Amino acid sequence: MKNHRKIWLIIITSLMLGIAIGFFAAGWYFSDVLRHDGLMVSRDRSPNVQITSVDRDRVTLAAMQGSTSTQLVQDGIWGLEWPIGYAQLGPIIQVEGAYVVRPVIRSWGQPLTIGMTAYLDNWAFPTDPRRADALPFEDVTFESSEGVFKAWLVPGNTSSWAILVHGQNSQRPEFLRILPTLARAGLSSLVIEYRNDPGEPAPSDGYYRFGATEWLDLQAAAQYALDHGARHLVLVGNSMGAAIVMSFLYHSPLADRAAGVVLDSPLLDFSATVQYQARGRGIPDPISNVAKLLAAARFGIDWRRVDYLRTADQLNVPVLLFHGENDKRVPRATSDALFETRPDLVTYVPTPGADHVRAWNVDSAAYTRSLETFLARLPFD
Repeated sequence: MKNHRKIWLIIITSLMLGIAIGFFAAGWYFSDVLRHDGLMVSRDRSPNVQITSVDRDRVTLAAMQGSTSTQLVQDGIWGLEWPIGYAQLGPIIQVEGAYVVRPVIRSWGQPLTIGMTAYLDNWAFPTDPRRADALPFEDVTFESSEGVFKAWLVPGNTSSWAILVHGQNSQRPEFLRILPTLARAGLSSLVIEYRNDPGEPAPSDGYYRFGATEWLDLQAAAQYALDHGARHLVLVGNSMGAAIVMSFLYHSPLADRAAGVVLDSPLLDFSATVQYQARGRGIPDPISNVAKLLAAARFGIDWRRVDYLRTADQLNVPVLLFHGENDKRVPRATSDALFETRPDLVTYVPTPGADHVRAWNVDSAAYTRSLETFLARLPFD
């Protein structure tokens, strides 16, 4: 009998050890995925569509093999970039099997030709404020603890400045969609770069820190604005840029100069976002939890520090919050939670049919109205 007990004990212990090893191995693997997809810089604007037909005011597109872009078959306004030109495309006219016909609203540079490949994006405008929107601007620099960074300055006619912070693996042109609205409101706009952007200073590990360190670059940009005549700041953040804005609000001595905040698809809790994306890949919560523990040890992630919902009670500034109801990268539930926690400050605009940072593309008129109304209500002198 004692021998049977020993055998069963050995079997159970072996099974438990095997399960533990399996969880550890799976967690280690997913922590590597987290590092690659979450912390490392990776910008890919390689072609994702091919031009199959071109008319004077319309174009027919087909997805390139292996493309995972969902924009081709999503209604709304999108951009099409190729090496020597750019076009703004309107809502779908027709879908014929794998082929999608869209109108060409505006175009820049050399014309499209049949057989050409291009990148379909959500920026909707090319290059810079002058080329895209006929807005005068200047290239300026500001100095942070990490080094000297570039920015666009679109001058306004009031002492209120907007500082715009792009998302992870994105760039400044993503704000070309809203710069005209800010200009009509009289705001100067400072569209900044920050650590790990192409050609900009970067920390030795080259990792994104989801606001834990990048807020210092936003603080330096805010100081630049204040030194050049700003009295009130409107902070605008998309995706991880929103995390940077939130971290600034919680940590910067300049936070009291913010009169308003605009967040689009905000990454408000890095841990919840990792969990959300893991579930989307079919990874069970116990494994993703192990992966997060390992990532904290391996890559120095402080999960509490990048949970901006945890301290939402400290917010004291009006917030305009956009989030697409079909966001596949950042859980809408975190924006829901911010609104539920601070309904006194947050104006929430969930957008049906919109994916990540695509609320403007899906309904630009509604987005613009919401932004105009919010800006008009801010307590500027």
